[in-house]
Amino acid sequence: TATAAGAPTVTDQAAGTVRVVNLGVDVDLSPDTANPPATLSLKVTNTGRVQETFKLELAGPAANYTPLPTATVTLAPGASQTLTLNVGAITTALPGDLTLTAIATAQSNPSVRDSDTIRLGVSPNRGLEVAFDPNSQTLPNPGPAAFLLRVQNTGNREEAYQAVITTTNGPVSAALEGLDGQPTQRIATFRLPALATGLLTLDTTLQQVGTGKVTVTVNTLDAPTLTDADTATVNTQDQPPPPPPPSDATAIPTLSEWMQLLMALLMLLALAWASRRRYHR
Repeated sequence: TATAAGAPTVTDQAAGTVRVVNLGVDVDLSPDTANPPATLSLKVTNTGRVQETFKLELAGPAANYTPLPTATVTLAPGASQTLTLNVGAITTALPGDLTLTAIATAQSNPSVRDSDTIRLGVSPNRGLEVAFDPNSQTLPNPGPAAFLLRVQNTGNREEAYQAVITTTNGPVSAALEGLDGQPTQRIATFRLPALATGLLTLDTTLQQVGTGKVTVTVNTLDAPTLTDADTATVNTQDQPPPPPPPSDATAIPTLSEWMQLLMALLMLLALAWASRRRYHR
């Protein structure tokens, strides 16, 4: 019943039913804050009067990084069970706090449930991965070949990089396509947001039959030790050997062979002339 304080005649009332059940559960997730990787404790207590099996769940952005060791717990009245949760390193989220919520629900009555939430702090981290896609091409004949270089910022903060052709081996010439579209041996600065991937183009020309290799190195401008590189390989298909000359082909004498034939002919003529003079005597 509700009655107005200044007007006792103004009143109203409503009736309701309160259902008292024999079930109850309490969830405690600790500590309240942590920095991954971290170890957490999940305590589930049966606050009811009968034995009950409780379904366990994890929710929130940090749940993807936290495996649940068991899906249910069965507890006697007043009993508790503590589970250990291992939170892995969180490398695919921006710096800041992520929430993790643990929920326990009575299987015989889903309206009986409890939850607890904590915060996990994500620190800034850096990472870089570089790879050609594909990293090898085979040409039918010497000529041009273009490669895509994938540069992935695997860290959770924006970074500035430079790309440089560091080595070239074999009969190949190469140049990166600069941000202005012009060929260059070095792209001095380009930026990638956190967890983003960029593409650079490497143009190569194989100048003759064989294999050429070009290595491109990417450096983080304000972290010289954070670097990665990959090598692009371009080659030609195996060339068939020249066909052998026909078996009935007539060889053309060389100049040396012609001189030997001429000398032999002159010697024969000289012998014939000498024989003729002796005959006529």
